[in-house]
Amino acid sequence: MIKCLLILLSLLPVRSQEDLPRLQGRVDSLLQAGKSEIDIRFGPGTFFYEDGLLSLSDLEEKSISISGDGTCLVAAGEMDTYSLDRGYVDLESLEPRDVWEPIKKAGFWPLFSFRGKGIYCFPCKEPDVSPETASEEGWTIILSQWYVGAEYPVVEIKNGWLYFRKEKKQGTRMLSELRFGRCLPRYIICRPGRTGGLHGCEASRFLSVRDCHFRNFSISGLTFLGNGAGGDLINLSGVSGERIAIDSCRFAGLHSRIIASENTSGLEVSGCEFYHNYRCCIWSGYNNKDVIISGNRFIFNGLRPTNDAVVDCKGENFLVSGNYFRDFSYSAIGAGVWHAYPTTTESYGVLENNEICMSEEFRRQPSRMLIDSGAIYVWTNNRSLIIRDNYIHDIAGPHGNRGILCDDGSRNVKVYHNKVLRIEGTYCIDYRKPLKRIRAADGTIIRVHEGGEVHDNEVDGRCRIHKKVLCGSSL
Repeated sequence: MIKCLLILLSLLPVRSQEDLPRLQGRVDSLLQAGKSEIDIRFGPGTFFYEDGLLSLSDLEEKSISISGDGTCLVAAGEMDTYSLDRGYVDLESLEPRDVWEPIKKAGFWPLFSFRGKGIYCFPCKEPDVSPETASEEGWTIILSQWYVGAEYPVVEIKNGWLYFRKEKKQGTRMLSELRFGRCLPRYIICRPGRTGGLHGCEASRFLSVRDCHFRNFSISGLTFLGNGAGGDLINLSGVSGERIAIDSCRFAGLHSRIIASENTSGLEVSGCEFYHNYRCCIWSGYNNKDVIISGNRFIFNGLRPTNDAVVDCKGENFLVSGNYFRDFSYSAIGAGVWHAYPTTTESYGVLENNEICMSEEFRRQPSRMLIDSGAIYVWTNNRSLIIRDNYIHDIAGPHGNRGILCDDGSRNVKVYHNKVLRIEGTYCIDYRKPLKRIRAADGTIIRVHEGGEVHDNEVDGRCRIHKKVLCGSSL
């Protein structure tokens, strides 16, 4: 019996950089040999992985574990090279580094310039930069534009004016900050001058898993440091099993989505730390079932300003519980399905016992926060969403940065027993009246605000609750 188990179980050690290019082949050989349990163990040290290091597909009833012991996995790239889409890391301290300039406030809203087609400008307090330098070095600005961080190439900076070129649509209008918030836009200058001595991560994806049913699949004890803005770091599609777990890992300085899953059942992400990342950390997508996100720490994420939530949940029976969120550029948790998304997928779950806040430094103006957001943000379509026993506090931003925002006539959302305190300048809870466009041709629903409840919450500021969902006299 013991001999039989040893035949079926294979330990696959990864001790040096030279072992990485052979990893896929070694795994494939073991699977072809009929091994049902594979234990991939990374040793201590720093390893550099190429894009798509490991891919698993069409497996049945296998047990695969990937673990580390003092292991740091860094995306392959080059030293001292610049790209807007690369993550940068200090290989001595093994920490991420933000090479963009600090965020600043524009002196006015963008104005059309007569220098040429598509050229706009705004006043600023920046030193002059010639057109040749801006073009040759690839200078870019990220400009706050409602719920988008719009990216524009810099043409020139001269005499206190920054000129930039609009080359494509950005999803929102350039004067959105004026229209919605009456607040001046903020901008980040991205240029190559701060990359000296840093490793520029170009590779993006570490692992993809497709159409597999496992007895057990786990990733634990690994640090992922830096990657490029390409495919998801860990992508799961069509995955199920008795246990699908990612635990006790650290993710830092990543420019892509980190853990993304779709049509996947039983995924649990627990005990992990997500620090200094640029986009969505966990995306639990359409047709997922029974996903649990618990006991994680999310600190200083969403640094490339978009309307991505740090944790974004759709699908059936998800649970986001007992996590700590601090400092983010749009929302900490997003749930539900956008009203115009063409899907019949069910979306229901529970958000409970999470703490969401911002540090004093992050709240200081000018802020990275985009306008019109919520620490918890809810889209329209939900079969059932319960938001309870969360502690949301010390949230601030330029305009409309709520504690809990149930947007666009959210359906079947129950908000109770939450503590929502010190939400600066806007609503603690906003379960607002739906926009007219929900009933327009792009909408997939007719009725809004069905099944909503808001009661027994502790707040110390204003709330806006549509009369259809206000239950009782207490918030």
